[in-house]
Amino acid sequence: MKCNLKRVLSILFSATIIISVVINTSVIAGAATGVMTDATQIDVKKNISINSTDVTIYAIEDWAAKYISIPSNFNSSFQLIVSGANQISYYVDGYEKVNISSNGLITPKINTYYWYGNYGTTVEEPNKTPTKITKDIEYGESTIIVCADDVEFEVKVDVVDYSDVYAEKIMDDYVSKNIKNDMSTYEKINIIAKFVAERDYDDGYSSYAGLIIAGGGDCWASTDAIIYMSKSAGLQAWKRNGSKDYGAGSGHMNAMVSDEKEYYEVEAGFTGSAPRYYSVKVRNSLYSYRLDDFDGMQIYQYDGEMYPSVLEIPSEINGNKVTSIATYFAQSHPLIEGNSNINRVILPDTVKEIGDGAFLACENLASITIPKSVLYIGQRALGYLSDSYKREGFIIYGYKNTASEEYANINGFEFIALDEKFFSSGDANGDGSVNAKDRMMLTRYLAKWSSYENINMTSADVNKDGEVNAKDRMILTRHLAKWNGYISLPYTG
Repeated sequence: MKCNLKRVLSILFSATIIISVVINTSVIAGAATGVMTDATQIDVKKNISINSTDVTIYAIEDWAAKYISIPSNFNSSFQLIVSGANQISYYVDGYEKVNISSNGLITPKINTYYWYGNYGTTVEEPNKTPTKITKDIEYGESTIIVCADDVEFEVKVDVVDYSDVYAEKIMDDYVSKNIKNDMSTYEKINIIAKFVAERDYDDGYSSYAGLIIAGGGDCWASTDAIIYMSKSAGLQAWKRNGSKDYGAGSGHMNAMVSDEKEYYEVEAGFTGSAPRYYSVKVRNSLYSYRLDDFDGMQIYQYDGEMYPSVLEIPSEINGNKVTSIATYFAQSHPLIEGNSNINRVILPDTVKEIGDGAFLACENLASITIPKSVLYIGQRALGYLSDSYKREGFIIYGYKNTASEEYANINGFEFIALDEKFFSSGDANGDGSVNAKDRMMLTRYLAKWSSYENINMTSADVNKDGEVNAKDRMILTRHLAKWNGYISLPYTG
């Protein structure tokens, strides 16, 4: 038991974490050992009980306390009461997010920071006057171990930011009152964005709690509110990196909202006093784009909630050809992590340029096929885990005397020239023979395994029906097993 172990450690190392007290108690009966009865857990064999093992307490930061206070029906502390034990001790198991007193009073843990210019410390430095003093409350879950004689209770404690609760209640009430089922998705989002824009821009607040309670917030606060309210209205919503947009600041953010039919880009983070400008833009693609030097479109960002395993670059958007991929296109970002999900990239033959670092740090991208149309590939655009480290075994499939071969040679990657390989029927891997390796490659291609997309479609289409599918795998299997009628390829039966 943790209690016994803790007591041993306390004796050996003179630990002061466990504080024991002896009290007079009365006996409380129960139905069975360890059964919760009206929030009271009882050990019948020992006649020892505790008033709760699941506790929620609320706290607010100093800034919020200027505007609101925690109502009396929301616990800001909680008193544990243990009955039937002679010796009781308490300690926080693991990382401490709460305080527990010697008599079982639970309170939020508040860290005080003393700032000296840009340097902050939890210990006040002697003979120095701090430039400011801030307090930080530890929110989240903790576990308190209660040792009552030889009985152990685990008390789960959750410290909740009341300012979030307060702001969420206001937003939920607004959605419930103003969003109707017969409205279009665009109308719903427009109402939400207008609500957010009716508050000032204030770079002092970056959460929806600040926006609602203090009456203003920055683009992060506005986006947080849009996302929360959209989800409250039954829509999908997530953060979008807006820093690459024309005229945007380096840390700009806005929201993407979806009804599973269409996508909407929602912006309500503009500067100024309320009512502020806002916009709701219907998106028919999750790729952000702009005009490039080839009189086509450059895609500069993917705006899904997370990168897919197969990232297929479109050949056109809104009738305009996609001709380039921007620098650091798929670089992981705090607002859209998961570029490690990408294990396959499909490039159209409209692309002419791949920018520097376009697919940097896509660690599960083992190979790529570059079409003849590509004229330029930037530094570390492909096959690099970082600016300094390459991905081991990265393969580039391309064509002789093109940018793909040049890039492979400069960076020391294996290059396989698609225009030089001769594939006989069934020779899916192009090694000059038809065997079980070809069957395995075809099987993995059909299962969409990473790095198995580069089979020769002509040789894999063993029945010559213009498609590569499970029928070709079956025919190749029977050919290798020397079934009658399958001795020769291509199969014409």
